[in-house]
Parts: sequence; structure tokens; C-alpha cells
Amino acid sequence: MNPVYAMRMNKQRELERRVLQHLKDHQDMPHKFDRLYVLFSGDGTADIAPALEELRHWAHIKIDNDNTVTISEAGLERLDRHD
Repeated sequence: MNPVYAMRMNKQRELERRVLQHLKDHQDMPHKFDRLYVLFSGDGTADIAPALEELRHWAHIKIDNDNTVTISEAGLERLDRHD
């Protein structure tokens, strides 16, 4: 595997883990998709967009019709597997 690609994938996986941990730690607060985007893209990059899409694709997060994001059971299980 290309080392640059591997480094990017590791960075994305870590960002995904951080998003899931944040959602788990703050389950009592609603999180809008846009707020997560701002919260996790503080360095001005768009790295959060593919991370959120990947989490949605694998059903680790749920995005409601009003763009509220919550962690799913699959997301909680993913965190448990990596802790």
C-alpha cells in the first residue's frame, strides 16, 4: 500500500473515531450535521466530509430529516472494538 494513502486513511479513521466518541459523550445533546462539520474542521480542511460520509455509509451514525446526527448501535460497537 502506498504510504501516503495509508497515512491519509489512518488520519480519516482517527477522525471518524473522534466523531463517534464525541457523539457518545454528548448523547444528551442534539448535534446538527453542520455543527459537527464546523467542530471537526477547525483546521480549515474538508477532511470531516469524507469521514462523516463514511460513518453514515456504514450506519455508524444516523442523520435525521432535520440533519440531527446521532450515534447508532453500530457506532457504539465500533468504539468498543477499538478501545
